Order: sequence, then C-alpha cells, then structure tokens
Amino acid sequence: MSKSKKILLNLVLTILIIFGLCVTAYAYDNVNNISYVGQQIYMKRNEYLSSNNIYCVEHGQVSALNGIYEVVSNVRIEGTKSTDHTGKTIESKDNARFAYILSQDNGDDKASGPVANGIWNFASTWMENVGKYHAGLYSRFCRK
Repeated sequence: MSKSKKILLNLVLTILIIFGLCVTAYAYDNVNNISYVGQQIYMKRNEYLSSNNIYCVEHGQVSALNGIYEVVSNVRIEGTKSTDHTGKTIESKDNARFAYILSQDNGDDKASGPVANGIWNFASTWMENVGKYHAGLYSRFCRK
C-alpha cells in the first residue's frame, strides 16, 4: 500500500473515530469507496486494539468501544487539501500536519505513542479549522 493511501486510510479512520463514544468506524481496505457513509457497523474493543490504523481521539476512552457505530463522513487528505465524500475540498496547512501525524509509527501501545498523542493534541485543532466544514462533521460533535 502506498504511503499516500496509508495516510488517507489513517485520516479517514481517525476522522471517523473522532466520534469516539458517539460514532466510530471499522478499517476498510477500499477507503475510496464512499458507500460506507451512513452505514452502521459493530466494533469490538479487541478489533480496535489490534488495528494499527484506528485511533480514538478521546484520550482514555478505549474501554467503551464495544458497540454499534455509524460512519458519518469520509474525508481524504492529500497534501494541504482535504476532500469529503460529497466532493467538497478544503485547503489548509492543518491537513498536511494531520496527515503527517497519521503517517508516523505509533509503536505497540494504543494508550501512548507519537501517533496517539499527536491525534489527542491536534485533532481538535484540525476539527475546528478544517473538519467542521466537511459533510457529516461539526465542531464539538462528540461532546455530550
């Protein structure tokens, strides 16, 4: 799998997992297939822990991942441009920063590592500056 596809897969999955306890996503091989948007999937905690490309943006909330979740968006990042499943494109340096974080090696522990920490520290900035303008996403979408 090429580096850009890995970045794309990681970004799409991270955006979907941004929904943390609200909604999340399952790792799909064909990330360019937007037909998953709107579908519900069941994800077990062990599936999350064994995946090297699914992260939870809510720090310390991993134990609550068992359940049914809805895929609400699919956003592809290439360089400074992000494009959602409706075709809307947004250009921002924050896209490149987020893609860089997602392309790194997190190591063996989901509870720590550079990718996990980078996501926890940068996801809210990306969401506020870019993500909330994409279809299906909005600022503070996972807050109760």
